Amino acid sequence: MKRPSRTKQIIKELEADGIHDIRDILPGCLRNKTLEWIRKATINGKAERKPAAEKIINAYPYPRYFLDFETIGLARFGKIPVPTKRDAPV
Repeated sequence: MKRPSRTKQIIKELEADGIHDIRDILPGCLRNKTLEWIRKATINGKAERKPAAEKIINAYPYPRYFLDFETIGLARFGKIPVPTKRDAPV
């Protein structure tokens, strides 16, 4: 997801107003549509997918597999070795 423009500045403005938790931001205070979408989803506690994303996701058959890149630490370890036929024992 593209990072919304001016996010850091918006956070500074909210903190200057004494708001330090996304749940304390009143509806309609955020002019950025993406940030308002994030605020609503956070407060509701439910995942919300945009219709276009829903269509793309539903096109993939089950079972679906997901890889958590933070867990495997690509940045720290570099490339992940992938076994090939050459690596098979003789």
